[in-house]
Amino acid sequence: MLLAAPALSTALLLARDGHSVTVLERDPAAPPPPDRAAEAWDGWQRRGVNQFRLPHLMLPRWWSLVRDELPETRAALSAAGARHLNTLAVLPEARRGPLRPDDARFDTVTARRPVLEAALAAAAEEAGVEVRRGVTVTGLTTSAEAAPRTSSAPSSTPAAPTRSSASPPTAGCSPRSRPRTRTSSAKSASAAANRMPISLTLTASPAR
Repeated sequence: MLLAAPALSTALLLARDGHSVTVLERDPAAPPPPDRAAEAWDGWQRRGVNQFRLPHLMLPRWWSLVRDELPETRAALSAAGARHLNTLAVLPEARRGPLRPDDARFDTVTARRPVLEAALAAAAEEAGVEVRRGVTVTGLTTSAEAAPRTSSAPSSTPAAPTRSSASPPTAGCSPRSRPRTRTSSAKSASAAANRMPISLTLTASPAR
């Protein structure tokens, strides 16, 4: 998987379940320890992330998973200076209405992006996740064979940033709307796909 806050979080969850996880990162520079937050903000270079010097507001669902499944990561983020907030409570009451007992599900954290990623990277490596820096993905091959395989090569220079066209899924416009449930036919199709013996071969080369 590719490095960033969501990928590092996924890697942590997989490692906790006993999987062997490798994370690929195109930028070669490693983060400073999370207890040196000022150094991460001032000196850590991530040329592949254009928005690296901006604040990072995490989705409440992500924070809920961190609280429940990765309590040590929650503590590390708090120690690094992540700010806690409720995304519903910050709205004007005339717009959101009175708060409800279950509105805690809109709790989350925000932090400077380098600080947050440094804390997640340290937690991932402590959990046994292998992080390979200075490599870039060059291809993805699928076949109905054995287990996935990954390859990469070291690099001394970062690549120019690329732009992703993928868009995150949405689930309604109301702040309190809940995710839509899948239909039975969609569940059947998903179950059938999960039974297919698909393997993925990820190839990577030195970043340029």
